[in-house]
Amino acid sequence: MSTLYISICFDAPVRSDCNDASVAFCDIPEYATIVIAASMPITTITIVAYSGISQKATESTQQSDLSEAKKQLELYKIDNGSYPSSMTETSEGSSTYCPYPPATEYCIKASGNNKYVYSSTGNRQTYNLTASNETIAYQITENTAPTKITNADNSFAMAYGEVENERSMSHIQTSNGGFAAVGYTTSFGEINGDILLSKFNSEGTLSWSRKWGGASNIDWAYSLIQTSDGGFAITGYTVSFGAGNADVLLVKFTSDGNLSWSKTWGGTDNDNVISIVQTNDGGLVVTGGTYSFGGASNNVFISKYTNDGTLSWSKTWGGTAYDSASSVIQTSDGGFLL
Repeated sequence: MSTLYISICFDAPVRSDCNDASVAFCDIPEYATIVIAASMPITTITIVAYSGISQKATESTQQSDLSEAKKQLELYKIDNGSYPSSMTETSEGSSTYCPYPPATEYCIKASGNNKYVYSSTGNRQTYNLTASNETIAYQITENTAPTKITNADNSFAMAYGEVENERSMSHIQTSNGGFAAVGYTTSFGEINGDILLSKFNSEGTLSWSRKWGGASNIDWAYSLIQTSDGGFAITGYTVSFGAGNADVLLVKFTSDGNLSWSKTWGGTDNDNVISIVQTNDGGLVVTGGTYSFGGASNNVFISKYTNDGTLSWSKTWGGTAYDSASSVIQTSDGGFLL
């Protein structure tokens, strides 16, 4: 081991012996010359210094990215009444994440090697956004600033899928501490895409996975909630079943992934559902847009179902231009807010 001396001198009159490696510190009023002595290989110092600077730079970048992302998410909520149901990378490696329903003006960018993971609740009034690389992660919520996530033994990262395309559109934490995700798959079902619902335990291990769809046509899910009986309800659209083109889809599963029932709603044109909420009486309410009913263009619709999937009522609202709803909640008086 050799001894390395580093002399840091400022452009100012200093004592001549400040250049002597035997001097440990030079104390000159209003000026400073520091000599640092270290018994370690130079390479060790270089690695430690670089690692520390690199980590600080990454943390600063993540905090800055999340602060900007928070502004975009709040702007989205102001304009749409709720947070996005999902934020997905536009293409692999692009580092640009855009919301669904599609709205490019609200896209967010991850700098460097950072990746985003976004989730929102079933009524999309809260969210969690994490920026991370392999070693460092920060997160924000709708009411918290960027906060560093401490690595813990129960942290994990996992991927699920095969040779084709799989995408999660909505994910939740379940009542037993695990996780559930819903979206679509082209690996396990039809080539055009089937709905995929997957359940994971708290350590990220797959508990079960279920697909739902028909032959040759597109079936996609956009929203997922866990119901009061421990099961799951998902919404989206189906081209495989219903009255024609895309129809509203509502599917109920048990807690272990068995199909309880499935319902479609719509006409001969395109109809799609974006948001779902369980009601105080144990039923379900869904909302989205319909071209089949209402005015001359796409109109808002809201439909109420009992807990066994029976349609109670359905309403539309809109004018001659495009109208659609992307979020629904039940209010304290028993009504609904879109």
